[in-house]
Amino acid sequence: ALVAAEQVAMRNLLRLIETTQLDSETTVQDGMLESDRIRTKIKGKIRNVQMVGAPRYMSDGSVNVIMKMQMREVVKVLAEDPGIKAFSAPQEIQTPQALGSASTASGVFTGLLIDARGTEISPALSPKVLNEDGDVIYGYADVDRQFSLEQGMMGYLKDLQTARSNDRIKGRPFEIKALRSSGKNNADLVISNADGVFLRQMNREQSFLREARVMVVLD
Repeated sequence: ALVAAEQVAMRNLLRLIETTQLDSETTVQDGMLESDRIRTKIKGKIRNVQMVGAPRYMSDGSVNVIMKMQMREVVKVLAEDPGIKAFSAPQEIQTPQALGSASTASGVFTGLLIDARGTEISPALSPKVLNEDGDVIYGYADVDRQFSLEQGMMGYLKDLQTARSNDRIKGRPFEIKALRSSGKNNADLVISNADGVFLRQMNREQSFLREARVMVVLD
């Protein structure tokens, strides 16, 4: 019964991973269908998942187990495959330049907080932030590879105050309001052109986008 419970838990984990949105157009399952190598590697990761706590032996003879895995293990598999467009190779991240006049006037920020309530945004592994013209302001290619693999592109929370105090951005986050979500899966966010210009300027002078210090507040 214990072995059967573990196998069911791993199947449930696989279903959960398959339905996870990769970007605004595809799911992880789409990537697995395109590549036998991806499918094999992800299934291999699932075989090495950890059990949380001790098994619970029920009165009817069945066994209940909880198992977990880190999504970054899936991200690493996807990011290493050249066929996955959502994880195109990030640019080499250089040390930020000395702060210029724009940052001197606005100050140094500890992260980016996007209020996406009301946009029907859906979490994804490789989301993008676009301006109103459709230009990518923030995406996988803008983030240092190590940060993107270890903590993901964005954090998602449903409470504004909790998001502000999250370790990922706490201190003095730059806050903006998303205009709407975008893409087939509603995984991308659209911000104003003015906010996009400001973020691009700060990205040349500060490091919080390179370090994926981005939080999104959703409904």
